[in-house]
Amino acid sequence: MAGLIRKFPIEVSILYGNLDHIKDTPYGRLLIGITGQQSDIDAAMEYLRQRDLRIEFIGYAEKKYLHA
Repeated sequence: MAGLIRKFPIEVSILYGNLDHIKDTPYGRLLIGITGQQSDIDAAMEYLRQRDLRIEFIGYAEKKYLHA
């Protein structure tokens, strides 16, 4: 998250975080809220996708993001 907020002029709120294990493999979930200019949010989402993260939109989201 630190890299995300340094790289883009957006506001990021951490809403929920969870860390668990399946056998010896750790995995986690982080629910965040992002606000800012749409073009900056688009760029931030692409930045996250390039890091092989699964992105799911919950609640209000632009229609183009619903199947990300």
